[in-house]
Amino acid sequence: MRTEELMELGLSREQAGKVLAINGRDIERLKSANSKEVDTLKKDLTASKETLKKWEEADIDGLKEEAEKWKQQAMEAELKEKKSKEEMLIQKESKGIYQAYRAKDAALLDKLIDWGKVSVKKGAVCGLDEQVQALKESYGFLFESKKPIPYFSAASTGFAESKDTDEIRKAMGISV
Repeated sequence: MRTEELMELGLSREQAGKVLAINGRDIERLKSANSKEVDTLKKDLTASKETLKKWEEADIDGLKEEAEKWKQQAMEAELKEKKSKEEMLIQKESKGIYQAYRAKDAALLDKLIDWGKVSVKKGAVCGLDEQVQALKESYGFLFESKKPIPYFSAASTGFAESKDTDEIRKAMGISV
């Protein structure tokens, strides 16, 4: 835009000068903003070129090997975590089963269980209940009986009191 063009539109020389001054400030402000943006883009381009150069020089096969190692370690950690969770579930379940069957000595039962036959499938413990049930049938003394302990009342009147029964009671620790 020039002064003559503005004067042809009907502005005076003074008005045209003011319009050009305002327009000039706007142009300078935009140039400054664009200059900063261009500088930023140049810096970004330089940094990108340096990064690209580093990647071009990188050992891709070495990176692939390293990635494979990390992948293997992640899978091992995942399996270890799964196994740990299963062991905790089996432990919790065994305590519950031992209590349900009224086991006297959980540590002894732990030694008698074939843990290789115990597994976790779909979040449920399999093979433990059957083994404990079989142990209860075979080794009932390891479990408390559900039958109440018999209660013995006072001395029976069916026996005749004699010196022999007094001696037998004394030997058994029963008071006379």
